[in-house]
Amino acid sequence: MSIDIESLRGMKLFEGLETPPPALTNAAEERYSRGQMILRAHDPARFIYLVLEGGVKEVQVTPEGKEVILSLHGPGDLFGELASFHNGEAPASAVAMAASRLLQVPREEWQRMVESNPQLQRSLQVLRENHGAQIRVSEAQALVRAARLYLYDSVAQLWKTLLKTGNAPIEARADVRMAASHAVFGAAKAVDLAYAAAGATALYTNFPLERAFRDVHAITQHIGVHPRVMETTGRVLFGLEPDTPLL
Repeated sequence: MSIDIESLRGMKLFEGLETPPPALTNAAEERYSRGQMILRAHDPARFIYLVLEGGVKEVQVTPEGKEVILSLHGPGDLFGELASFHNGEAPASAVAMAASRLLQVPREEWQRMVESNPQLQRSLQVLRENHGAQIRVSEAQALVRAARLYLYDSVAQLWKTLLKTGNAPIEARADVRMAASHAVFGAAKAVDLAYAAAGATALYTNFPLERAFRDVHAITQHIGVHPRVMETTGRVLFGLEPDTPLL
């Protein structure tokens, strides 16, 4: 099925184009009823989807079976483009929230269309090509991986000592608490870096980073990782008695 881009002029993605891209010769319109699965998480993501009518939610399911909404898409929105960051797999399931009509464009054809139109490329500027974003994502990756290794190592050392001696020394317990706090605030900093790299787009509720930003900062308010914990672990590092029995 051939789709003339001129017929999509009403969509915000195409409305300002001076030179329309070539027709989408392999695109197809599909209709979905409310609650129908469009794409399952971890399935090969072969298409880019444009919402023509209705609405779509992207969700993930927790190990406890709870559905978490990552983003919402209405007419004029596109989704499916993030699969390139996940080895070509869908990072989340897509479900129709109402009777919906979607345009499905094969990923290769979509890429060719974008590459053929510089104006469209600017509209869909890939974040990975931004130098500032490249620096921030490197910093975020280093923060998360270093914090994870520290946490895993401190827990492993405590467990090893406990199995060997039957005791959990205060120094080892303090190290675990310190590593846990560091992991939380390292993760928050990593999300902050990604949030800053995304710019104003990260403000919208249909953007996954907006939810990630709220979630990661919510856990920083937990009493178990309150900044006061670092004061207690610092006492132990100085050879003083901890000021709380909870350590």
